[in-house]
Amino acid sequence: MDVKFFDSLYEGDSAGGVKLCMGVTGGDFWPRSSGCILLYRGSSEEAVDYNDVLSVAEINSISIEAPNYLQHQNGETYFYTVRSVSGFGEEEKTNKALVKIVLDAQGDLEPGSPNGICGSYAEQINPDEVGIIWYYSPIRQVTEPGCFNIYGNNGSGPVDYQNSIGSVNYIGRKYYSWQIGNLVPGTYRFSIRAEDANGVEDKSYEELLIGIDVGSSGAVKVLGIVAI
Repeated sequence: MDVKFFDSLYEGDSAGGVKLCMGVTGGDFWPRSSGCILLYRGSSEEAVDYNDVLSVAEINSISIEAPNYLQHQNGETYFYTVRSVSGFGEEEKTNKALVKIVLDAQGDLEPGSPNGICGSYAEQINPDEVGIIWYYSPIRQVTEPGCFNIYGNNGSGPVDYQNSIGSVNYIGRKYYSWQIGNLVPGTYRFSIRAEDANGVEDKSYEELLIGIDVGSSGAVKVLGIVAI
């Protein structure tokens, strides 16, 4: 059992322990033998507080609700993360299952588009070929995606968001991948946007920067992810 789930001073009845029913067992053993999923929040991907359990749901749940006491400020952006916990109280350490929530000036969710993708990264397939991997979670989405559109800059300049260079069909909450080859040395920018059945894309401008040097043994280098 992960140490953070048990507060020995209060026999499990800490803020997180109450939500996890640790007080029922006095902290002597993990009470959720079938496992569970936990909800966390932060102001950015890097600032998600994994010590503050907001909500708990059964392991087979397809949704999890944020508690009513949470404040959401107009015009702000929030990142929610879901992590699963095993029947032994061991929590997965992923930070990929992120959902980005953007509130407009009136405090409403920006309407009309799927969630943005999260957790994108790249891997080298061949000296001149790169695979891009990303994660999509449907929790609290406004509309369901039909596909993901991939945009690029062909090795120079800004990303061309008018003409996609690839597409991958949406089939649920999972990791997705896409490959591109015949790359020459240079710095490439890629962006992935989810698109619903009506052709409406999410509004993400996060771009994955990838350096290619086909003459070296470590050909691909992920330079970073930037938000434009």
